[in-house]
Amino acid sequence: MLGLSLGPLLVNAGGVTVAQGVHIVAKGDTLTSIARRHHTTVAVVKATNGLKSDVIRIGQAIILPPKKAQAIDPPKIEKAEPEPEDRNVAEESAPEPADKARPLKLEQLMESLNITDRFRLQVYLDGIGFAPGKVDGLAGEFTVKAVSRWMSLSEDRDFEALFDAARRAVKEPIVAFEIPAEAAKFVGEVPTDLEERAASKTLPYATVAEYVAERFHTDEATLSRLNNGLKEKAFAVGMSVKVPAVRPFLIESPRTGNASKERIAGASLRVLHLEHLLEVCDPDGQLLAVFPITVGTKPEYVRPGAWKVTTVAPNPNFMWDEEMLKHGRKGTKKYLLPPGPNNPVGVLWLELQPMRGPEAHIGIHGTNDPTHIGRNHSSGCIRLANWDIVRLSRLVGAGTQVVWEPQPEGARVVVAE
Repeated sequence: MLGLSLGPLLVNAGGVTVAQGVHIVAKGDTLTSIARRHHTTVAVVKATNGLKSDVIRIGQAIILPPKKAQAIDPPKIEKAEPEPEDRNVAEESAPEPADKARPLKLEQLMESLNITDRFRLQVYLDGIGFAPGKVDGLAGEFTVKAVSRWMSLSEDRDFEALFDAARRAVKEPIVAFEIPAEAAKFVGEVPTDLEERAASKTLPYATVAEYVAERFHTDEATLSRLNNGLKEKAFAVGMSVKVPAVRPFLIESPRTGNASKERIAGASLRVLHLEHLLEVCDPDGQLLAVFPITVGTKPEYVRPGAWKVTTVAPNPNFMWDEEMLKHGRKGTKKYLLPPGPNNPVGVLWLELQPMRGPEAHIGIHGTNDPTHIGRNHSSGCIRLANWDIVRLSRLVGAGTQVVWEPQPEGARVVVAE
């Protein structure tokens, strides 16, 4: 890294600018905002600093090109030792050299991106099977975990390599979508009363916005932000709206079946209870895909050992037994809830049976509340967003082996409500 002679610091609203022509990156800075602030272009800033991508990090020193700079060679800056009486002040003011600074955490690297590039990264991860949870343009827990899993597969994989891949693959992370007339078939009233729900023929989406949000792996709040604050109830058939550019989840054909061309021969699943993750591995144990999950928090809901998928059931009914759900024992009052995206087990059920021991009626299934995957708790099953459970069913099927990782002794699952 070039040595820097640091004089008095001039603080501005977006970060710190050193008098000699160096900008110290602050939270919220992007190359675009830095270039505009100093009346230059991103291309010149990148050339001046030898940057290969738009990724910058908090605390990074960005050399500013001279005014009206045309050449791409960075200015040569000699390191000057401070006068003895000023030595302590200079040492305190100077940023730590990059080669000695602590590596930034993934959360900080994500935060250093502008929101469009965070969407770009999430869309890319979602498309290659490293599911970031809901695609919302934020540096959330499951996005960070997906980035970490991707990087762990090879020593030459780092955040910059991931972002470069995302930039090449995803030209437009946000696209326009015209809400089709057939959306109305999947939207209707969802009763709050259990008896009324059980008497319904289906449990559809409650709003058109919910239909659009699930279709594009996001939530209603994100849709509102992408569409100038459009209220949830204002979304309507025929309207053109902005959505994340993911492979859509199609409620009209929610499953491809075991004959899917995407199925991986010999694949297995690994349930990481404490991390709230479900991993798909090839026959050699190599990680192929990862999905956020909700699991149980009580000790009796942690079921380590070897399991297998026995059946795959699309559009399942669900027997609501409150005593069983809350206390693990059969109750006297039960309600058979009809299928639909607002069924508690979502649009798909993968039945699990232990490889040895007594039968247990549990499954890997979808949900009617995708925004809280990993944030709420389950009563013994493994829950994914509807768009993720369908993608999982394309990769595995009946006969797939499942390893439920044991929970370390004394550890407990912490749930953020």
